Amino acid sequence: MNSFQKLLRSTFRHLVTRFMNHLRANGEDEEAIRLYEKAVEVEGTAEEFYQNLMECYRDFGQREEAIATYHRCEEMLAISGSEPCPITREIYQNILLDTRPACA
Repeated sequence: MNSFQKLLRSTFRHLVTRFMNHLRANGEDEEAIRLYEKAVEVEGTAEEFYQNLMECYRDFGQREEAIATYHRCEEMLAISGSEPCPITREIYQNILLDTRPACA
């Protein structure tokens, strides 16, 4: 990957994250989830997208989706010879330990 491609990827990740933070701050969690799902389709190894998607699902009361998102991240990273970073694993562990009831 050349430096221009790296710059494009970095810019894409930054803009998506900023936009999603805006959506979440305005209570548009469903839209943020939908768009994060699209973002991980486009950039399958962008771990920050998985982290934020897991948190969106957790906060929206969709624990099982949050857990499935972690496993999808783990699989995608394994393909590239990597594994989830400590932050991603911590989010996952917190979701596993979360005993709050799911939203109705």
